[in-house]
Amino acid sequence: MKYKTILLIALIVFAASLAVVVGQRLSAEATAVIVGVVAGVAAGIPTSLIVAWVATRGRAGETRVVEERRADSGEPRIVVVTPPSPQSSSPPCYHPVSPGGVPMAALPYPSHPRRFTVIGGEGDLE
Repeated sequence: MKYKTILLIALIVFAASLAVVVGQRLSAEATAVIVGVVAGVAAGIPTSLIVAWVATRGRAGETRVVEERRADSGEPRIVVVTPPSPQSSSPPCYHPVSPGGVPMAALPYPSHPRRFTVIGGEGDLE
């Protein structure tokens, strides 16, 4: 026999004899707890394998879709606007652009102030 096979058999015999010796010295409640833990782990292994398989199976198609969306994404573009005069020392302004091509800084703001209601409070807040 090969060296690895002999070592594997020796480890199995050692583990089995250790389990028998420890099992004889434990109380019935402790044995029940150990059996419950082993059964729970054994029941969880197939479930976790199925979840991992489904999660990795769904990601392969998702990656392809994300790469296709990046080509023509509707994410806001950043437009750099340089200051009108060279003597100004302010840094350039960055304005995000909406998917329609309109700078977001040019979009109208609501003309009325926003009102917030605090649950449990008295009245509205502005």
